[in-house]
Amino acid sequence: RQMCIRDRLSDHHNSELGVQAASVCDLVILVGPKQTEPIARGLKAQGFPAASTYIAKDLADAMSKLEQYARRGDVVL
Repeated sequence: RQMCIRDRLSDHHNSELGVQAASVCDLVILVGPKQTEPIARGLKAQGFPAASTYIAKDLADAMSKLEQYARRGDVVL
């Protein structure tokens, strides 16, 4: 069983994750538009290019996109 609880504190931490990702990532793949909104806001706040952000509809879509872009030696977080 999986449970996910969203509150303002978790939104804050996820937004901060987006801020941090913007400073070290070349491409960000988010899974699901609704639950990743705070991360996307953090990315946008740092001026991360929208063209370098992909919002996947599900994990399979994210993995497909990752396979298109990942190269030997890349670090995937």
